[in-house]
Amino acid sequence: MTPQEKYTEITSNVKKLLNSDLPPEAVKVYLKSEGLTLEDFAGILEGPTVLGQTGEFFKGIIPGAAGLVETAATGIGAAFDDETEQAIRESVGGVTESIREKFTPTPGYEETVGRKFGEAFGSFIPFLAFAPFGVVGKAAVRSLAIGAGAGEARLRAEEAEATEDQRALATGFGAPIGLLELFAPARILKKLDTSVIESGVQRVGRALETGGVEAATEAAAGYAQNAIAKGVYKPEQELVEGIGEEAAYGGAVGALAQGLFDLAVPRARKIDPVEPPERPIEEGAQIPLSGLPQPTQEEK
Repeated sequence: MTPQEKYTEITSNVKKLLNSDLPPEAVKVYLKSEGLTLEDFAGILEGPTVLGQTGEFFKGIIPGAAGLVETAATGIGAAFDDETEQAIRESVGGVTESIREKFTPTPGYEETVGRKFGEAFGSFIPFLAFAPFGVVGKAAVRSLAIGAGAGEARLRAEEAEATEDQRALATGFGAPIGLLELFAPARILKKLDTSVIESGVQRVGRALETGGVEAATEAAAGYAQNAIAKGVYKPEQELVEGIGEEAAYGGAVGALAQGLFDLAVPRARKIDPVEPPERPIEEGAQIPLSGLPQPTQEEK
């Protein structure tokens, strides 16, 4: 049951309680049993607002980053024995779960564009965060990407109740897919050495280009993950399922990340050498001879 379906059912039950002979306090008791307050329920009835979705965008960034790390830990843990894998997943999962609890979405906003966009943007940030650490940072980013690709494939296989052999096969196939996630971050970081201040049009154009790259890579990764599911453990899997949404959020994230990165990283203006202007020689003025060639001994 999706959150929206759940809230629809709760709304229906509240209407039944209000039309019954029970006291008004029964509604409050019922909402509390569903983990809601009267204020929460009022917000659900009102529906998502622009201001609310903006807040959810920022609230979703940290859980999005934590979710990527947890998925990568799942993929990396699969390379070890069952006991070690379980220990890794439990330790990392405990940390990420506590983070999610602190940034729980407001009831009614769980599946809004603002929340999903924030989580998608958060999952992009770790690929840029390791950039200042040189070779070590590049190795960490690659490991994170490979682990995330393998982890997503493994989690999907577990959700489909695939066999252990099928899970292992899907995990192996998913590892290289994670490297697709590096195209857009690499494009952004490549511009660090740019020495020319660019116009607003140029920056907008580059943001759109990066957004297009990220949209394409997200679509390719989604298609590849669907292909793994279809070929390994779920024959009825549609190859294009979910690709449109993933590409849309990926493109928006890539464009936003490029735009913010351009604003955050100052670029020095490239200054062309300027030759000093020649001064006109006034009539009757002495012409300096220091720059003329001196006669040789034979010429003297």
